[in-house]
Amino acid sequence: VICYSGGFPLLWWFGCVYLFGSFWLDKFVFLRGSKKPPMYTERVCQMACQLVPIGIVIHAFLSMWAFGSQEVFPSEAISSQITDRQATLEERRITAGQLERYGLYLLRRVLDCFRWGTIWQFLICAALAVYGAGYLVLVILGGGDEKRTLALFRAVYTFFIRCLCCCCRKAKVGTGASGKPTQYVEHVEDMKKAGIIYDYEMVTNPRYRAAALAIAKQNERLDGTGTMAGTTGAA
Repeated sequence: VICYSGGFPLLWWFGCVYLFGSFWLDKFVFLRGSKKPPMYTERVCQMACQLVPIGIVIHAFLSMWAFGSQEVFPSEAISSQITDRQATLEERRITAGQLERYGLYLLRRVLDCFRWGTIWQFLICAALAVYGAGYLVLVILGGGDEKRTLALFRAVYTFFIRCLCCCCRKAKVGTGASGKPTQYVEHVEDMKKAGIIYDYEMVTNPRYRAAALAIAKQNERLDGTGTMAGTTGAA
């Protein structure tokens, strides 16, 4: 589905039907006929996550190949040089042999990928190619050590994020009625007045406030502070 849905969007519905049926069939087999499975580590999930970018690359490439077909999805070329080059290839195909004709056809189809109808898929492929090349360089620099490679990747990622934050530091969150930059505290006060949850703390959420207070009280008792407070009050 991921690979071929670009040229055949109906596959997404087939994928949904498959996942729905697979879920209930696997659930039935798991509850009725399965035995205790062998112990698996988190490596299986990690490998599945590592294969996702490969699926994205294949999806983008096949989508670019499908949308580049001018018989089905006609679109203008990004540059006139591409059109001239394709015209030259068509002229060569007239006198070429069968094998050379097929090679010229593949080359013309590759040039069809450089059209406005395939520009987004091309950018995705280019971005992932740069990402893959950068990760390969980090693997080489890390000497094949996974931990060292991840450390280098985090360092490069942090560097780029900091550069991006420095470039966007001048951008303001918003402006008030007077045109002055509004601060986070002002937004929090407005959200409190409107009854909007403004953070992820359980105690600030009305639905979980009682549970948060109960947990805090239990922690105090486990630490011994609750017992001391109760004894003092009794005295």
